Amino acid sequence: MHSEAMNSNEAVNPNEAIERSLDMKIVQALETRPEVAVPSGFAARVASRVPARGPAHGYAARRTITLHPTHYGQWAMAASLVVLAVTLVALLVNGFGDTPIGLAVVWIVYAQLLALAVWFGLRRVNVFSYLWPRRFGR
Repeated sequence: MHSEAMNSNEAVNPNEAIERSLDMKIVQALETRPEVAVPSGFAARVASRVPARGPAHGYAARRTITLHPTHYGQWAMAASLVVLAVTLVALLVNGFGDTPIGLAVVWIVYAQLLALAVWFGLRRVNVFSYLWPRRFGR
């Protein structure tokens, strides 16, 4: 039995024949196109449910929305500049930069302050207009 060659047409077990017939039925179901039938008057029914448009000078004209840029990110960056500058001054006044760890922290704060200042400078943003809007033309 183990040494006999198997015929390729014979199923190994009965479940394989069932799986093959199920696969054939699935393929046949997937390949057949369904019939699409649109009832008569469908477009007219849908069009009758759509509300009519009002005149251009009425309600539609008053619904115009104008959006103003908020610049929350620039406000956050200006606040970060102030906080970093105050932190840097406080660290240096208290002698925190005398130790190697303290010096590393001071240089990190300084690098962050410098990076924000360069970013504001490249964007040509007047930082002081965020801090004092009336004085610097904002």
